[in-house]
Amino acid sequence: MQETAVKINEHVDREGKRLEDVTPTEIRDICEKVNDTLRP
Repeated sequence: MQETAVKINEHVDREGKRLEDVTPTEIRDICEKVNDTLRP
């Protein structure tokens, strides 16, 4: 879980945004991408 949170924050940082500024749709998309990279 902690690794997922870190990767989500890294993704948001790369986009030059703050977590507070990301829309729910963007968060969902980011979570899907992060989960895809963490699955074996």
